[in-house]
Parts: sequence; C-alpha cells; structure tokens
Amino acid sequence: MLSYGMPVGFIKSNLNLNATAGYSRTPGLINDVINYSQTPTLGLGAVVSSNISERLDFTVSSNSNFSRARNTARTQLNTNYFTQNSQLRFNWIVGNGFTLQTDLTHRYNGGLAAGFNQQYALWNASIGKKIFEKQRGEIRLYAFDMLGQNRSIQRNVTEAYIEDTRTDILQRYFMVMFTYNLRSGTGSPSGAGERPDRGGPGGAGSPR
Repeated sequence: MLSYGMPVGFIKSNLNLNATAGYSRTPGLINDVINYSQTPTLGLGAVVSSNISERLDFTVSSNSNFSRARNTARTQLNTNYFTQNSQLRFNWIVGNGFTLQTDLTHRYNGGLAAGFNQQYALWNASIGKKIFEKQRGEIRLYAFDMLGQNRSIQRNVTEAYIEDTRTDILQRYFMVMFTYNLRSGTGSPSGAGERPDRGGPGGAGSPR
C-alpha cells in the first residue's frame, strides 16, 4: 500500500492519493489434480477531506479495485471483476445547538455473475439538537437508506469455485437517539453528536 497526501489551500482541504496491490495463490486438490488459484488485485483511490471551520466540514472519496482470478487446472473459472466505491460526507453545525449530517455512497460492481452486476446509491442523513446546560444532551433523528437501494453483494474466490452472494439486509429505516455527556468538563457546543454507524463519537467537532 502506498499513500501520498498534500494540502489544498484554496479550499482548506487535504488531498490523499493511495494505491494498493495484492496477490494471493491458493492450492487445492480437485479430482486428484492440483489446482492453483491465483488472484492479483490492484486498487486506486483519492480522498479530499476538509475542515473549513469549526462548524462545517466535508469528505469526498473514491476507491476502485480490479482483480483477475486465474486457475491452473480449471481455466473455466478464470474471471476479471471490478468494484468501485465513491462517497460524500457533509457535517454542518447550523447554530443554536442544531447539527446536520449526511453521507451519500455509490457502489458499482462489474464482472460478476448475471444479476450481480449492480450499482446503487446509499443515502443517510440526520438532524440533531443540543439540549440542557452546557449542551451535555442531544436528541438526534436518523434516516438510513433514504433511497431504498441498499444491497449486500460479495464475491468469494477459492481454489475450487467462484461464488457471488447476495445477502438480505435492512433497507430504509429511521431511528431516534438520545445521548448525554456525564463528564464534568464543558461539552463542545459545536459537537455534531454520535453516529451509531461509526461506533461512537466522531462527528465534526464532537468531544472524544
């Protein structure tokens, strides 16, 4: 893996470029014949992350991965496949304790089995309000998969077979969350609150 970052002053952002390369070689015995499954993988990506101010920040990213699966004994399993993930995240502290968050993800799958070469957009958003003295509490309304397109598609490559799987997952739903900071210190008035999909505090300006 290689990564290179640089500041982009005119939009108060950082630009990070990354490249990854991987190779796997797995032996297997099929009908008393040794088969080697060899899969080189190449990935390229870019991330623009910004902290324009204490009240506003965004992240734009895109990552692409290309893989070639080759077999020595079962050449009918040879295949190429491609995946791409692009994402926009945006956090805005409106004022008076109100915060807005949204993220939009686009995923593309190519080279998979019939019916699995799909692309979809996943849009989540939330609005929160800080409450109580020193803004220690927060009530937040979340909306997940607002477009109703979320899917779970995965390719598994082994020495004996190639498998594409689709898993049923929960699509559009809403959730209300209440959080309260028990620490004696003053909470940050600009905290963007918790994101349950990130596993805890991590919004723009929130105390960790």
